[in-house]
Amino acid sequence: MASTTETIANAAHQITGKLFLRGAKEEQSFGDFRDDLLRDGFAVVKGAVPRERADKYAEDMFQWLEDL
Repeated sequence: MASTTETIANAAHQITGKLFLRGAKEEQSFGDFRDDLLRDGFAVVKGAVPRERADKYAEDMFQWLEDL
C-alpha cells in the first residue's frame, strides 16, 4: 500500500501546468477548441451532446433544484 501511495504522490508532483498542453508554448495556436480552452478556461463544442440529451440534463437539474 505504501508503494502505491508513494507512486501516486510522485506522479501528481511531476504534473505541472496544463495537462494536455504540457510543454506547449503560450503563443502556440492550435486552430481548434484548445485555443479557447487555453485562453478562457473552457470551450463550447457544438454537437458534443445531442439536443434531446442536453434538454433532459437541464430538466433533471431544474427538478433537482425544485426539490431542495
